[in-house]
Amino acid sequence: MTFAKRRRVDVTPPLQIASLRVISMARYVIFTESLFTKRDWDRFGCADFVAAGYDVVCIEIGHLFGSKSGTLGRGDFTSIPEAVVPADLAALDAFLRLIADADLVFMQVSLSQRTRGFFRMLKVRNVQYCVATMGPIPTSRMRSFKSALSLSNYLKLRTEDFRSIFYWLGKLGRQILSEGTDYFRLQPPKVWLTSGTRSLSHYLHWPQLWRARPVPVASYDYKIARSCQRQGSPAGRTAVFLDEAYADHPDYDILDQKSPVDGNRYWTSLEKLFQAVEKETGLTVIIAPHPKSSGVPAQIEPRRWIKDHSSAELVRDSELALCHSSTAVSFAVYFRKPVIFLTTDQIEGSIPGALVVRMSSYFGARRVNADRFVSSELRIPEVDEGVYARYQNSYLKPRDATDASPWEVMRKEMKK
Repeated sequence: MTFAKRRRVDVTPPLQIASLRVISMARYVIFTESLFTKRDWDRFGCADFVAAGYDVVCIEIGHLFGSKSGTLGRGDFTSIPEAVVPADLAALDAFLRLIADADLVFMQVSLSQRTRGFFRMLKVRNVQYCVATMGPIPTSRMRSFKSALSLSNYLKLRTEDFRSIFYWLGKLGRQILSEGTDYFRLQPPKVWLTSGTRSLSHYLHWPQLWRARPVPVASYDYKIARSCQRQGSPAGRTAVFLDEAYADHPDYDILDQKSPVDGNRYWTSLEKLFQAVEKETGLTVIIAPHPKSSGVPAQIEPRRWIKDHSSAELVRDSELALCHSSTAVSFAVYFRKPVIFLTTDQIEGSIPGALVVRMSSYFGARRVNADRFVSSELRIPEVDEGVYARYQNSYLKPRDATDASPWEVMRKEMKK
């Protein structure tokens, strides 16, 4: 039975879940806490595994552990029809019992108070799995004084960087102590695919991550950029804004957090800035929507919202990228496009604001505040080849990684 012929199923234990699959071929199994979308199918190499003869099984388990993510579908952020939804923990356990040595398991579930029971189940069933950090960005350290607003601002940010080391170490220590000896009964990953600089925060995502075998691979965005670099380009000279759904990201609801911005004020300020960019540069500003965005904001001109091209294509065909701290800046790096980093008064006082200043500091750039800017700040900056090359080696494709698909690498490494 192939993936394309399956329907979305609410699985019940134990016979129905066994009958869901014909256990006659190796499977690529993906566990996710959220909805499994078409974008996930593309990003996680599902087509590659189908081509290699694997049966693909995508399993959404967030609802079993109290996550609200399965109820927050919108627009293109919806489950593919083939996703499997176990009805309860018994159904999930029944499936775990069916995982064979030839199957490959990829984990998109992170360790938390909610999900630790799942990692105990993996241990009981001795399920070996792979994890990945293939979209890292430089938001943990202030690198350039130029990006600070003042000397005191720079010293404040550098002090926060230093404190963050102890913060993450303390958080990891508390995570281990809260579990006690049970922490070491949670199943650790076998293989860790990593496309760049590793951070302390990664060790909170999965139990005993230090036991996993790190394997350098090219990032998701590197693979996407390589695949689209020779396609045709739309007419017109453009600057592209890489939307991050700051105003309406569904994860705010999942995490019981508020948006860092007021949607009306945010988009009104950005539209004003977009018009100023067009006047200063002669470029047409378009928007690459975030996959989880709820749709075209009323405050911007609808012509800007481009859904029928990927972010990689829009950046490739542009002359300038505008962003906050989007991982899609990787496309600007790959295609060597100049970048202007944006902020607002509301973003400045928020956690995302700290990410914007640190990412802009990697490029030695001064962020532009959409609520208070002058036209000279909107001139297209030069591309610093040294900085872009360093970013590519650190966050897109490590020097010791091959050009092979990360999923081809996963197949080989998980069989060792």
